[in-house]
Amino acid sequence: MGPALFAAWALAGFFGSLGPSLVRMVSGSDSVVMAGLALFLLAGAAALSVLVLHSAPPATVARVRTAGLVVGVSITLAATATTSLISPFLGMVVAGVGFASGFQGAIRSVVPLASPEHRAGVLSVIYLVSYVG
Repeated sequence: MGPALFAAWALAGFFGSLGPSLVRMVSGSDSVVMAGLALFLLAGAAALSVLVLHSAPPATVARVRTAGLVVGVSITLAATATTSLISPFLGMVVAGVGFASGFQGAIRSVVPLASPEHRAGVLSVIYLVSYVG
């Protein structure tokens, strides 16, 4: 679970720090709205995926996580070689789904296994691994 959390939060940090620059590079636009839209799409897709996957089994959430992270990064990397503005936005949407399902899946599969008196500690470790990523 640790590597998936690390990868998901590292990806979120990457997009949070370099996403607006990527959009500027691909589009040639200095619009702060376009740069902000990239982060909005990432966070919006993440929020929607949590709602959609809230009752899915943890194994399904893990598969969505893996696919979302791999496909989202692949689309974003391909977007750097094109001038299509849709590509980086699509990559960020797919990566947002992978990010949220990765975090949700980790919490839903690990925390219930801990006894009630240890759940806070387990959740703290999940956040520690996530933020180190």
